[in-house]
Amino acid sequence: MAHPMYATWDSASHSEASIGLTEGDLRATRVFLQNGLHYSVRSTLGVSSGKYYWEITVVGSQAAQSSYNIGIAESTLSQTNYPGQAATGYSYRGDDNYFNNAGAGGNAPGVYVVGDVIGVALDMDNLKCWWSLNGVFDGSPAAGTGGPIPSVFALITPGTYYAAISLRQVADPELASMTANFGATAFAYTPPTGFTSGLFVTMTPVPILQIHEYIR
Repeated sequence: MAHPMYATWDSASHSEASIGLTEGDLRATRVFLQNGLHYSVRSTLGVSSGKYYWEITVVGSQAAQSSYNIGIAESTLSQTNYPGQAATGYSYRGDDNYFNNAGAGGNAPGVYVVGDVIGVALDMDNLKCWWSLNGVFDGSPAAGTGGPIPSVFALITPGTYYAAISLRQVADPELASMTANFGATAFAYTPPTGFTSGLFVTMTPVPILQIHEYIR
């Protein structure tokens, strides 16, 4: 019987000295000394087609909301960039701004703090993406309207995109931290109509032939 294999944060995509992964590689925590730099991590799975929904929960405090970025990016994202700093990356920053190619644009769903849940609805069939704050989207993913892409930024450049976040340390001993839910457990909010609930691939077990089948 086929079963889903859900994404986690990719331990090979981040600086181990700056971001620690725990809870089955779903919780990312900024652990390096305060230096004001963003450090990123991306998911183990990327997609180039289809519609997907996942959630990120802010679980560790940091004085500046600009220390958090939640978004998507290609595998070329630098470990010392935030997702929206890349030309092929987009992010919703904690101080209520969207970013692409290091440029800010438009008001996002609102400032987010510890305890808030940010939903990401990625539509690679139509090259759009939406973010929600505690279940409220900026636009309608189901209808394909609103959101920052393309109302603020151009349509997503075709390619393979991964879930991505970045964390920045601006005040010790506070530790910026976020936990991903890629669908292995129940979501806090209902995914938009038409979007796959989670980020995963379907695995089909290879049948194992019994020895007696070869014995006649």
